[in-house]
Amino acid sequence: MSEPLRYLSNADVSTALPTPLRAVELAGQALRMRAHGAAQVPPKPAVTFGDNAFANAMPVAAPGLLGCKWITLVPANASQGLPTANGLMIVSDAETGLPVCLMAAGALPLDYASSIGARLASTCTVWSDDVEQFAAVAPAKLGADYPLATDWVGRRLPEPNVGSRTLAEGRPMGRLLCQNLGNAASDIVVAAEVAATATARGLGQVLEGELR
Repeated sequence: MSEPLRYLSNADVSTALPTPLRAVELAGQALRMRAHGAAQVPPKPAVTFGDNAFANAMPVAAPGLLGCKWITLVPANASQGLPTANGLMIVSDAETGLPVCLMAAGALPLDYASSIGARLASTCTVWSDDVEQFAAVAPAKLGADYPLATDWVGRRLPEPNVGSRTLAEGRPMGRLLCQNLGNAASDIVVAAEVAATATARGLGQVLEGELR
């Protein structure tokens, strides 16, 4: 019998979040899955609306993992005292496809903002969490002259329980820039753990079965 569909507010999510150390472990797991082709993360489609606002859908499928992040960015919300970024995470059963948990995304700030310009980046070796998507979005987001990534961060991360090996052992000489996109696999792997923790603790609201 499948688990009931559960809804988690931002407060529920905050209560069920993993520790920072565990979140780093989960993010590393997601980076390695994506780099080695175990996670499907298609280019995120975007739609625009209103006054310079947009929304992205970010689906992910991997062994034991299925979900989607829906995120909107509305700059005009600031003038109304509303958050400019809003979102919803959907966690589904990876075997049946049934939705398991819906959760507000405000307490899952797994994203990035670039502050490294093309001039400095051109003096670096560039790695990314998603080389393919970086090539697709870098010209529009970072400029046509921004250097492309030459390797995946997830390929360079040490596997768990390998002793003292670090990223430095596999890094090239000179400056290294890890320019990540905010891999949706990291969002979903953390969201799946939050969903499991919330279920175990009885957090959130169980929705009626007919909503499936």
